[in-house]
Amino acid sequence: GLDFACIHSYPTSWLPPELADSDDACRDFVLCWMRQHVERAAQLNMPVLLAEFGFPLSRGRQEMYETVFAEIEATSPSAQPSLAGSCFWMAAHSGYPNDEGLNVAVCGDMSEDDQNLTRRIAMHCNSVRSAV
Repeated sequence: GLDFACIHSYPTSWLPPELADSDDACRDFVLCWMRQHVERAAQLNMPVLLAEFGFPLSRGRQEMYETVFAEIEATSPSAQPSLAGSCFWMAAHSGYPNDEGLNVAVCGDMSEDDQNLTRRIAMHCNSVRSAV
């Protein structure tokens, strides 16, 4: 059997341009997307992993990641339904090509935004790990 369900979320690529251009609409979409999948997975008695998501650095990326992490951290992993964790796209060296602006630089010449996000990612990992 399956142990968990997984979803991806890329609102700037998936939504129509008039919505994709709005950070608020993108955050609303991601929250709704996660919650709808958690409800459906609960019918199968399995947690959901947001297995891949991303948001451009040039936009409200810090706020998007905070929204996703807060939603996951507010969910008890033992509860059903459960949003069990996330994986973002993608951790990379600052010199790695970043054509879509989705990379999170975790080493090299990191911007202040990347440093702040890397700290928040570490906090999120610790929060999820301690909840298990």
